[in-house]
Amino acid sequence: MRSEYIKLYALVQNIKFAVLSSVGDDGEMHSRPMTPLQIDHAGNIWFIASAAQHKTEDLFKNPKVNLVYVSKNFETFVSICGSATVLQDSKKLNELWDPNMQAWFPDGIAEDELVLIQVHIERAEHWDRTKGRMVQVIGPINAPPPPGTVDRSQPNLSDMPPAGSGLHH
Repeated sequence: MRSEYIKLYALVQNIKFAVLSSVGDDGEMHSRPMTPLQIDHAGNIWFIASAAQHKTEDLFKNPKVNLVYVSKNFETFVSICGSATVLQDSKKLNELWDPNMQAWFPDGIAEDELVLIQVHIERAEHWDRTKGRMVQVIGPINAPPPPGTVDRSQPNLSDMPPAGSGLHH
């Protein structure tokens, strides 16, 4: 697993909800809270949704999304940009399903309208309090820090979560 994903996972692993923003038919951004179910080793974040919801229609038309995670104590702020794909995959759905999700999907996993939203991470950044600015975690250009500074944003591979802690392939 790339060290960038390890760092990202460490930042968001205890945050239960993310705000998913997508572009609607009206060209405006629309946001809604979602429960991220998995960050996999390929750099995807997985959600379950209903195909009948506007968000899935929006994603077919424009897959660009932004996810925002904020910790309960307001100490961790993470913004993730990516491309979303709406999928029907019963094997993956069964893998990700949690009985607590029946609060949103009363018919459970048998509900006909259930789909997966796979967000492929293209860029991620978080608020670094020590630097007083957003710091890139994942992106096309991981620029070195300015001369004379210590780059504390680089992950330590020993930070990788232990097997079975919720990070899946």
